Amino acid sequence: SFRDGSQLVFSGSIDKVPSKISMGDLVQVEVPASEDPSNKNTQLVGWGVYNPESMYRIRILQHALMNPKIKNTIGDNRNAV
Repeated sequence: SFRDGSQLVFSGSIDKVPSKISMGDLVQVEVPASEDPSNKNTQLVGWGVYNPESMYRIRILQHALMNPKIKNTIGDNRNAV
């Protein structure tokens, strides 16, 4: 699983894709920080390249497990999936 360090994110694992993302865009991969549906916080998994035509929609280039110093840097200008 990509949560455990895999570089590949399959299409079925993606909850939402902002309409402004195009093939080859660098995206921030996030997961819910808790299983509580009322908690809207997310946890950064890493950064990857988006490809809407592949069964691997995102190939993670920098994973938070491998580099815990990476930060959520997109803020309000979101390219987050």
